Amino acid sequence: METAPVKFCDTEENVRHPGLHEKFTKNRGTKSDPMSFARRNAGYGMMNDVTETDEVLWSSPVRVRVGYGFPETIRGPREALEYLRWRWPVREGTYYIKALRECAAGLQRKLPLERVRETFVLASIEAKMLG
Repeated sequence: METAPVKFCDTEENVRHPGLHEKFTKNRGTKSDPMSFARRNAGYGMMNDVTETDEVLWSSPVRVRVGYGFPETIRGPREALEYLRWRWPVREGTYYIKALRECAAGLQRKLPLERVRETFVLASIEAKMLG
């Protein structure tokens, strides 16, 4: 029993369903595009909205310990946000959520850096990571 090969070709799909490609691409990048919404709001919509290119640093770094590893130094909200999003052991908690939001706002210079640092320290204490 021989089966026909499966083809995944955009042009073939357009031939069978004219206008299908235009239907899904005409709103791309607009408010009505669901994927555009997902891209804007990935990671709570925080990291994608950061437009500052200058490095924003705290007055003094925070040392955290991930798992049983050595203490690691976090120097500013950009590093803190990376740790919170990708290396944090606990993805819940009052200060975790608040730190995510405030680190993103700190990168945009919408909040004082010392307030952002203090919230990150509280999130570190909440996750039992303060080195």
